[in-house]
Amino acid sequence: MTTTQQPRPRTRFRPLPDKSAEQVEAERVARRTRERQRVEHALSALPPLEYERRTVVSTAEAAIYLNRKTQTLRLWACTEEGPIRPVRVNGRLLWRVADLRQLLGIERKTDTPRVTEAA
Repeated sequence: MTTTQQPRPRTRFRPLPDKSAEQVEAERVARRTRERQRVEHALSALPPLEYERRTVVSTAEAAIYLNRKTQTLRLWACTEEGPIRPVRVNGRLLWRVADLRQLLGIERKTDTPRVTEAA
């Protein structure tokens, strides 16, 4: 290298092209649509909360039932200021199904209806 040449600046990233407001809005709508599709797909794989037999569910499942992001539930756990509190098991957060039902105002249903006998 000669003394007249300047070294090229090292950059990690390419500069982003300027985007118009329409492009930014279109990307935002596309992100929302993908998130909605992800939640709908996840809900189809989970049983309705009324019929859930487990006593606790993971943070991801609780977030789907509550229609919140997982990070929101983690924030509730860290600050202990959310509407429900998790159970910590080996560093993992588990959420009580009974608390989720109470928060959403859902009653537990059984798979088979009870038959009462007249006395």
